[in-house]
Amino acid sequence: MKNAFLKSLIVSAMIAVASVAFSQVQGPAGGQGQGQQGGGRGQGFGGGQRGAMMQQGFTNPLAGSGFQLLNRGDVQTDLGVSAEQKTALEALREKQMQGMRDQMQSARQGGQRPDMASMQAAREKADAALIPEINKILDEKQQARFKEIRIQLAGLRAVLAPEIQTALGMEGQQKTNINVLARNATNEQQQLRQQMMNQQIAREDFGPKNQAITEKFNKDLEAAVTQDQKDALKKMGGAEFKAQAGQGGRPDGGGGRPGGGRPGGGAKPQ
Repeated sequence: MKNAFLKSLIVSAMIAVASVAFSQVQGPAGGQGQGQQGGGRGQGFGGGQRGAMMQQGFTNPLAGSGFQLLNRGDVQTDLGVSAEQKTALEALREKQMQGMRDQMQSARQGGQRPDMASMQAAREKADAALIPEINKILDEKQQARFKEIRIQLAGLRAVLAPEIQTALGMEGQQKTNINVLARNATNEQQQLRQQMMNQQIAREDFGPKNQAITEKFNKDLEAAVTQDQKDALKKMGGAEFKAQAGQGGRPDGGGGRPGGGRPGGGAKPQ
């Protein structure tokens, strides 16, 4: 029983850390234009590098603050972040990490099985609190450019964001179809992950099966978005973001990990 509890606690901690760690996008290091979630590969706006945000499922890659992505060197270079701003961002990052450590310590001291729903709600609340803090550090031009970078790294999967759907004029059946695709793929991925944890499938079989879910989602998402909308989305991404290999953090998946992958879902706007 004790071992089961410790295992659950470790898994909970890994998921919490992965969710907060926006490398993100998102992303394995860098990742202009490429998107992958859940271990599948693909390209977003036509880059050849890798980028991602550790997420659970096929969810909105633009949700939250994107703070971990903001800590990447290539992103800060693109934004023209000053030395003073870097110091402020580092202080904010340490404050965030301390909050995570306090949360885990509290869970350990409580001696109770971690409540995943509560941990997720706490993570989202803490992340939302970072947005006004980030906006105090970045000027308006940097804020606008940061949004463009996040859209680029998300690739076509950016259409999972409600604000992007609105901006692209999506409505009615199209929005419903896209949201159902994401929900179904997420459920399939969660079921697959649970099967692996329950040892119903071998760990080495997880990757190929997860890849198949991701590739099907990418293909279906590609078909659900019109060419005009893809072109408009590309313009929303602004000037090309030159991602650099070896940057820390994952913007909004983490290649090959359960629930992770590069942002954008791999569908490539033509």
